[in-house]
Amino acid sequence: MAGILIALLGTNCARMWHFAMRGPNAVRIRLSSYVRHFLLLPAHLVSQRRYSECKDRRPWAVHLALMLGYSTMLVLIVFFLGEMQDGPAINWKVHVFGYAAALALLVGGVMALRSRILKEHAHQKHSQPSDWIFLGMIVYLTVTGIVQHLLHRAGMPTAANVAYIVHLMGVAPFEICFVPFGKWAHLAYRPLAIYFARLQLAARAESPASVERPVTAVPAS
Repeated sequence: MAGILIALLGTNCARMWHFAMRGPNAVRIRLSSYVRHFLLLPAHLVSQRRYSECKDRRPWAVHLALMLGYSTMLVLIVFFLGEMQDGPAINWKVHVFGYAAALALLVGGVMALRSRILKEHAHQKHSQPSDWIFLGMIVYLTVTGIVQHLLHRAGMPTAANVAYIVHLMGVAPFEICFVPFGKWAHLAYRPLAIYFARLQLAARAESPASVERPVTAVPAS
């Protein structure tokens, strides 16, 4: 599954690079410029800094909690699966990060659903079915994962395995659909958009002949 997801997401990112950096209005970028501005990618991925520039910072905080919670859980499951499934004793070296990630996902998911129900912010005034499905899946995965964890730690393997199956029933469609094709894909696309825009702006500043060419601005939120 990881190989399929990487292939799909990588292909989409490569396609995005082609249209953004090789389009009719794009300026050719030197390799040194790619390297010089590379830190923009992890900086914006981790901090969602441009989103934090909006007047109301609460949506940014909820968005950041969801992103960091998911990313932390992904790292734990992919690279520390053995330690995560030890038990039933708790391995605090890894589980403390899992508990923090689960709390961020649960609180962030519930707050995002509440804000969308109440239409508290401009981007929540109009909702598509995919908005509800995405947030509902986040809460579903978090709750079923917590239930499975509690049953496993309580020494109830049969019940824990049943909860695990219910959990995986949500994991598979979420990862296959939402990560490469759905809303979660902007986890990769948004930092790339900021990175590519910065490269184009820097290249235009260094090349007087390209000043007249338009560049697409990246919105703050």
